[in-house]
Amino acid sequence: MLPLTKWLVKDNPNVKYQGIESRCALKVRRDRYRLKYNRLWLSTGKDDGHPVDAILLPAAPGCPPPHGNSKYWSYTSQWNMLEYPGAAFPVTVVDPEIDVKDTSYVPRNDQDKFNYELYSPEWYTDAPIGLQLVARRFEVEKCLAILEVIERAMGRP
Repeated sequence: MLPLTKWLVKDNPNVKYQGIESRCALKVRRDRYRLKYNRLWLSTGKDDGHPVDAILLPAAPGCPPPHGNSKYWSYTSQWNMLEYPGAAFPVTVVDPEIDVKDTSYVPRNDQDKFNYELYSPEWYTDAPIGLQLVARRFEVEKCLAILEVIERAMGRP
């Protein structure tokens, strides 16, 4: 087992064996959450009848981490659980002249500290900085069409 897989499956305190009953209960909770989130999304159109088409947000807490260190995926796992289509894409790259490390920053918890300590502008020079675009369930085509508009606006063919 590769180290990151071992960490995820065996060493992660959030991963627990689930029997049939507990798995079914989790699926019921997931489905309730999906319905609640869908209602929330649709409520963005209550004033004009046009709910938000897509959400543009970070793809990760920072640049792609060194191999074996991708231990925080809450930026994408939310959409996986909801089964919402998403597309991650590069926007720019790290420039050590601009992207200096804020040494006054105080991490909020151990996960935040882990990610903060991974970053070094010199080590990450020219690493991609990305965003992701997310649309509602079953709206893959809409998500990709919006991404095409974004790409053109960024001067990409």
